[in-house]
Amino acid sequence: MSGEIEDPFHALFFSRIGKDVARSFSPAQLDAVKRAFGARSPSIHTVDLRFSLPLGRRAWYVVLLAGRERRSSDRGLLERLFRPLWTAANVVVTAAFVLLFAVALASVLYVGKRALGIDVFPGIDMLPDRSIERVLN
Repeated sequence: MSGEIEDPFHALFFSRIGKDVARSFSPAQLDAVKRAFGARSPSIHTVDLRFSLPLGRRAWYVVLLAGRERRSSDRGLLERLFRPLWTAANVVVTAAFVLLFAVALASVLYVGKRALGIDVFPGIDMLPDRSIERVLN
């Protein structure tokens, strides 16, 4: 294919294949490829977090995307078939995030309780408040 590529899908597609192969596509073939891939150009999501975490000699990439659902119900079923939600790694990561959130929430509630002087269970000291205050100061 010659000339400037203006279509974002074509730009991404041709960046991933060799120039000799790219030149061999006819306009009809390009349209067919574009339809087959659903014209997936880089989309815009409400939440789009992408970063790498270097861990030792390796790095892990993390992607969190969120936005309005635009896929058909058939495509959603197909996605769940090929990418099951409840894999071992997903369960471990979800449990870690839930635990981290619970600890953070409990800490905020505890600090708020202490700041407001609220005694949830009068006469029962569930945490050694004085010891915790000494450590924090």
